[in-house]
Amino acid sequence: MKYQEDGEYSIDNNIAERNIRPACVERNSSMGFASEEGIERSATFHTIVQTCRLMKVRVLKYFETFFEKYNTGCRDFVNMIPGQLVLK
Repeated sequence: MKYQEDGEYSIDNNIAERNIRPACVERNSSMGFASEEGIERSATFHTIVQTCRLMKVRVLKYFETFFEKYNTGCRDFVNMIPGQLVLK
């Protein structure tokens, strides 16, 4: 109800619904997940993809750079999030 107090807030939540749609479609298509670990991995993947999209970072370029750094031994995940990682 905050939108009634502040004109900056949107009355609808279309942006949030559009962002969670891919995860919901995947969940429905896969007929559930086999384990809690599978749920966590899927949530992590979709969070990264949506963060890249919101920040206007190319998703495939981000994953390419991430895994190049990971394969060279980098485990500083805090500095490897979208927006922090310098893309090649």
